[in-house]
Amino acid sequence: MTRTAGLPPAPSSTRLPYLDNLRVTLTASVVFLHCALTYGSRYGSHPRLWYYTEPIRDPSGSALALVLLSTGSTVLGLFFLIAGFFVPASHDRKGGRAFVRDRLLRLGLPIAVYVLLIRPFVTLGDYLVHYREDLSFGAYYVRSWSLGPMWFLETLLVFCLCYAALRSLRRGRAIAVMRPHAASGVAPHTTPHSARRSTPWVAGAVIGCCAGLAVLTYLWRIIVPIGSYWPVVDIPNPGCLPLYTALFIAGVLARRGQWHERMPRAAGLWGLAAAGSCLAAALPVLPSLINRPPQPESPLSLVMAFLETGLCVGSALAVVVLFRARFNRQRGFGAFLAVNAFAVYLLHPVVVVGFGHVLSQWRAPAAAKCLLLWTLALPLCWGGSHLVRRVPAIARLL
Repeated sequence: MTRTAGLPPAPSSTRLPYLDNLRVTLTASVVFLHCALTYGSRYGSHPRLWYYTEPIRDPSGSALALVLLSTGSTVLGLFFLIAGFFVPASHDRKGGRAFVRDRLLRLGLPIAVYVLLIRPFVTLGDYLVHYREDLSFGAYYVRSWSLGPMWFLETLLVFCLCYAALRSLRRGRAIAVMRPHAASGVAPHTTPHSARRSTPWVAGAVIGCCAGLAVLTYLWRIIVPIGSYWPVVDIPNPGCLPLYTALFIAGVLARRGQWHERMPRAAGLWGLAAAGSCLAAALPVLPSLINRPPQPESPLSLVMAFLETGLCVGSALAVVVLFRARFNRQRGFGAFLAVNAFAVYLLHPVVVVGFGHVLSQWRAPAAAKCLLLWTLALPLCWGGSHLVRRVPAIARLL
């Protein structure tokens, strides 16, 4: 599913079905997180956060807020990891200038389409309920400016342009388009002895990088606290930028070093153990942070930075190994899901917000409404994306 990152499909010989399947899963997870945000928002209703929310009225709403707090950055971090994986090959195929033009088209144009054509629909309900007597829709639209979920494409576009700029500085150094084992789709040969010998070094490097990233995140959040808002740039939680940047870079390096194929299954088990341990350690503290994040310079902020980093990196190791081992095939329905996933990311706010308004009069626990909304949204998102992509010009873009 290379198109989730706005990239054209790779040649069949280099496609990796398990990464396609992982991207489909992550896209469905983003839809779920926005369903959960509808009924578990910690900050109430605001179009810059989400376009339609209901107050938390029962314990299941608080549980949804806990899910958002504990998993949101992990899901989005995995998106950046996989997006970074496909960048080097795309740059190698196209060359620097064509790569930049392609990124501007395939990431910038969907942002413009969303802002001009989709966002007016998803903000209309909030305007009619709260602002129509005081503001024109045009004034409301400008005052409530937000890219919504398109902040991901905006940030990814910046990352890609930075990558292209760095590559242009290294133009004098030859960089192979594809290593021999990558072109054949076969993992490099590593003897059991050398694999065992390199494992402690790799584990130590991963732990050291995670520790450094956690400290960097802690220091960054002293300058940019959790919950900060950057006008125009519009990243919903800029306090997570070090984590997203590091995972994008890890994706780029993974493609160059073929880490996705070299990684032993034991790395997935260790990643799962690390992620589970970090989540278990954070759970007793998270309920107190739902409405008030830790003070930026406090020891708790440093501890939470370590736990969040461990959860995200451990989850990345675990899911890549899991999908490589168990979900490395893609048949008709899986291919359908993969090819439409990028369009789902673009269109799902209309479906989630629309059905949120439809279900507004149903008095039920927040978790039940969230699950029903998600169940309704997924088939409609993929079906609607399929119909939209039947237009040739749109299909080429999405």
